Amino acid sequence: MVLVIVIFNIKSYFTLKAYYAGFFTLAVVLCLQSKKSSPPSPTLPTYPKYPT
Repeated sequence: MVLVIVIFNIKSYFTLKAYYAGFFTLAVVLCLQSKKSSPPSPTLPTYPKYPT
């Protein structure tokens, strides 16, 4: 029983880690693309709206 809980925690941890890494990469790519296509603006780039 404890082994199952540990495996579940590890799987969920890596899933969250991959999710945040993917989101961070997407945000960086969008930021770089917006900087290339448009002149730099003083405001921060708006992140895409995802359903919560």
